[in-house]
Amino acid sequence: MEEKKSVQKKPYRLCIGYWHIPRAVYFIGGLFIFGSVLLALFVDEKWLYFTLFVGFLFMSFAITGYCPMALILDKFGLRRE
Repeated sequence: MEEKKSVQKKPYRLCIGYWHIPRAVYFIGGLFIFGSVLLALFVDEKWLYFTLFVGFLFMSFAITGYCPMALILDKFGLRRE
């Protein structure tokens, strides 16, 4: 029988040497979610609808590959990668 060699994979790490569209989308999405949860806690619970909207956009992007924020960042000239 053949022995399977265990190959150790390196963990995935996003390039942080400069700002590019995927990194900015993650940052802005996290900022929107964090901010809307804080607003829901201290101002009004209805801010959670914004959190749902951002979550929907993240899932939509994963399924379709279309991201409105990436289009905006591309128009501002941010690196694609």
